[in-house]
Amino acid sequence: MFHPGEGGFLIVAKANDGTLFKVPISNPQSFTTVSKTQSLVGADGLLLLTPETLLVVSGSQQTVFRMNTTDTWASARATSSFATGAVGPTTITRRSLTDAYVLYPYTATSPFFEIVKATFQ
Repeated sequence: MFHPGEGGFLIVAKANDGTLFKVPISNPQSFTTVSKTQSLVGADGLLLLTPETLLVVSGSQQTVFRMNTTDTWASARATSSFATGAVGPTTITRRSLTDAYVLYPYTATSPFFEIVKATFQ
């Protein structure tokens, strides 16, 4: 997800181990790992809701995590989550600063899907 401040950077997830990276647009080779305690294995969809709030869809954990930072993504912590159930959640988008929706494809080959509002605990 793109963050336009401070010269701009991307937040990128590595799905197989859940690592988050902060990648400066002006110097991508100087990327850093975002320190976190929450496992994000299976990270797929990312949504930068605010400059300090990232929503991460983990299909393998069947959960959407709300991650927050207080140090411009040097570190992050999970502040809430939304369990999706066994629906194979993949991507996420927003309608407003408070309303986010997750795509439930159910299976990779299913012609049916559902778009569900994320309700965090």
